[in-house]
Amino acid sequence: MKTSSKLFVGLSTALASLLLLENAVAQSVTITPGASNTIQTSNSTNYIDLKKTGTNTFAGFRFLQNQSVRGGLFYNDDQNVINLSNSANAQGLIWNNTSQRIGIGVSAPDARLHILTNSTGTIPHLLVQENNDGDGARINFENFGVERTWTLYGKNSSSAVPNANVFNIYHSSFGNIAQFTGDGNTQLNGFTQLGADAPKIKVKKFTGILDYDASTVIVTAFTDFSKIVSFTRYILRNSIPQSTFNPNEEDNDFHYVLRLFGNAQNIDIIFSQVPPVLQGQTYTVYITFEE
Repeated sequence: MKTSSKLFVGLSTALASLLLLENAVAQSVTITPGASNTIQTSNSTNYIDLKKTGTNTFAGFRFLQNQSVRGGLFYNDDQNVINLSNSANAQGLIWNNTSQRIGIGVSAPDARLHILTNSTGTIPHLLVQENNDGDGARINFENFGVERTWTLYGKNSSSAVPNANVFNIYHSSFGNIAQFTGDGNTQLNGFTQLGADAPKIKVKKFTGILDYDASTVIVTAFTDFSKIVSFTRYILRNSIPQSTFNPNEEDNDFHYVLRLFGNAQNIDIIFSQVPPVLQGQTYTVYITFEE
């Protein structure tokens, strides 16, 4: 019995020593979770290496609930990719070692980040979400070493007012270049060019009340006649007393002269020969001008 006890102790000591070897080899190792459920390393580099030497395609870690595989981190030797997925053959979040690119749903990404999926109206390819109802989400576009920024900005408000929902195209050297609101309206703040051969134009609106005189002058602050493409005027006629209309006439057209007048300082719009019936009425003038 003493000899047997010594032999058992010796074998136990040898087995324990074998398990502590730095490069111990085993076909299968099962670790029974303890109180902390951890694997600890104490080397200065602290790596756990999985060395695949056979002809099989995959190596990695799998996560199981009882006997059911829930997912894992898989290395695919044929494609040279590392895949975080629910199955070794399912394309999840992938790092391609060859191209140094990231793929989601694709093992051979065509861009630095490539997302391949079938999106829907409720599940998009990408969601950028702002965590503040008073602000919106942003995506910036920059060049390394250049202190200028393009920004796409989107805000969805809890307000019931549609135009409180805003999408902006912004550049740091100009400001908001284009703004789109939830009521379907668009605002372009720079000059607009519709076609390669068209001029870059803006439209400016002037409103006011015609003087109780035969002429009214509107100061425009324009200084170059050659930049003005066209100008159009309207006078609000629904405020004109009905007694001025002749019921026997099909059309009541009030004649006056609208002209541009310029000097060294500015260009003015002048209503002249305004009939008394139009004096004191609301006018609107649109001027289209080039860059």
